[in-house]
Amino acid sequence: MGNHSKILFWFREDLDILRNKAFHDALMLSSELIPVFCFDVREQHLMHPLTGSQTDYFSNLILKVSHLRNELLKRGSNLMVVHDRYERIIPSLARVLGVHQVRTENFSPEYRDENVEISRFRNLKTLEIRKLLNMHSIPVVVDSSSCNRILLPTTFPGFPDVNPGEIPNHFDSHLNNHEEQRRRSS
Repeated sequence: MGNHSKILFWFREDLDILRNKAFHDALMLSSELIPVFCFDVREQHLMHPLTGSQTDYFSNLILKVSHLRNELLKRGSNLMVVHDRYERIIPSLARVLGVHQVRTENFSPEYRDENVEISRFRNLKTLEIRKLLNMHSIPVVVDSSSCNRILLPTTFPGFPDVNPGEIPNHFDSHLNNHEEQRRRSS
């Protein structure tokens, strides 16, 4: 597609590849694109009690992530799904996979989102990751988030030979198990 750059694209809010301009730009710039979605267990405690149930929000999120993976698979790619703290896993993946840059969609306007605390948390973690990766000379590009509709190529650059990870069936218990296993191994 683009030059010979390996890009890790971190999906944070906008999981629709047909409207995510930041993803489209990453796709056009990369020779190898690694799409990633991270489930961070800390998000389940950030929902405002008046905005709806956690179960509904995270069940919907799991469906969107599943749909995203299916859309990427149709085009010859995949979605790496990870379960860890953003500031731990995104920089680790960037270094281990040897990417030239990390790209993600624009900061979510916190006033617009019904789950303001989750958006604020993701925005702050993006800034933190940008600082962490800057120390390793890996730029983090925060790009325009969405537009009406984007014409995407039918085939995407190949996905690396790595385990793409599993999408949980149930957010709460699955992430708590990952967090518990991580604590035991630390």
